[in-house]
Order: sequence, then C-alpha cells, then structure tokens
Amino acid sequence: MSVSCEGDSAMTSDQRSPLALLRHLFSQSGDQAVLNAMLQCPHASWMFDRETLHFLAVNDAALDLYGYTRREFLLLTPLDIRPLNEIRRFLRSAVQHPCSKVDPLHQHHSTKDGRPLAVEIRSRQTTFQDREVEVVCAIPEGSTVRLEVDHLFRVCERSRKSK
Repeated sequence: MSVSCEGDSAMTSDQRSPLALLRHLFSQSGDQAVLNAMLQCPHASWMFDRETLHFLAVNDAALDLYGYTRREFLLLTPLDIRPLNEIRRFLRSAVQHPCSKVDPLHQHHSTKDGRPLAVEIRSRQTTFQDREVEVVCAIPEGSTVRLEVDHLFRVCERSRKSK
C-alpha cells in the first residue's frame, strides 16, 4: 500500500504562506490532514508502516535531498537510506522507543549516490488508513527552520486523538 502523491498539491505557491497553509490544513481532518501536512512540509518528510517498514508516502523535499525518484523511494524502507553501521542503531531505537520521539535524534543517512548525510530526525507515530505509521522529518544538520515541523506533528497528534 502506498500513496501516490505526484501532482496532488492543489495549493499555488502564493497560498503556501505559513498562515494560508495552516488554514488549509486545519480545514481538513484525519488521514488527509496528516498526508497533506507531510507532503507540504518544506523539509524532507516521509511516512512508513511500522509493521512492514515500507515507505507509504514521501514529499518532494525528501526526493530532492536523497536523490531518488518517488517510485524508487517508495520501494525502499528506512533501512535502505542508512549506512550499514547505522541499521542496528535504527532497529534498536525502533524497538526500544516505539512511541513518538519528542526529542530530535541525530542520525547518519545515505543519499542514492552513497553520499553521507547528517540529519536531525523528528518523528511521530499516528494511524493512517488503519495502520500504525511513523511520520518522519529529516532536517539536514545546520538548518534553523523548525515551525513547519512542529505544525506537522501537531496535525499527527490531533489526528491520532480523533480516532
């Protein structure tokens, strides 16, 4: 199960101001609100199934940062974007801390061409299409913008509480 997202954005670039985006997202609810918040986040973001680890959706910023096409990315799992020495750490973290991660995690990922990528990971668990999923935002180390990420996770929390 994956969500096709190419061309799904109905908002123009003028409507993507923070205030317009918040109004648009607050007018939606449930799965669609979570998906739209993730897709419109300006930072690399994706959603994966916690049981199978398959990616379900990915935004354009992640595709740009990691160098994959949408089709390629959706065939991967979170294990595939990490160097081999980080996989055990990811699995241990996923098992030991299955709840939403409030504090950012600093991790090393790899791009499609094998370049190392230091990122700050922020994630939240929620329910999407009756599946337990994790919505993840990867912010390259050194970036200072956090407001959009905080909004994305508020939408996830609100969606989870409404179910």
